[in-house]
Amino acid sequence: MEKELVDKEFQIVELGSKVKNLELELKVKDDAMAKMEAENQRLRRRVSLGAQWIGILECQIAAERLIAQQPSTSMGPQPAHPRHVVTVNSSEEDPEEDPEKDMMDDD
Repeated sequence: MEKELVDKEFQIVELGSKVKNLELELKVKDDAMAKMEAENQRLRRRVSLGAQWIGILECQIAAERLIAQQPSTSMGPQPAHPRHVVTVNSSEEDPEEDPEKDMMDDD
């Protein structure tokens, strides 16, 4: 009976040692998994940024193609938005002429 008790105690110690080894192995694997997950997330972000860059470049290429399809003028490309432009209208009054005289001519 005493021998059985000693054998059981030995088995308990042995099993306790196995449990500790398994816990240590599990911790090592958990740490490795956490590192792999962090690397995976980093790579996903890089892929996402890469996809965004591809989208931007595709838009830029499409814009360049549209610009290339526009008919060119001898004056060069036209601005996308009107800017402050001074136009000369030939029907404007000559500053040396008398405006009152022109008003009388209209009658």
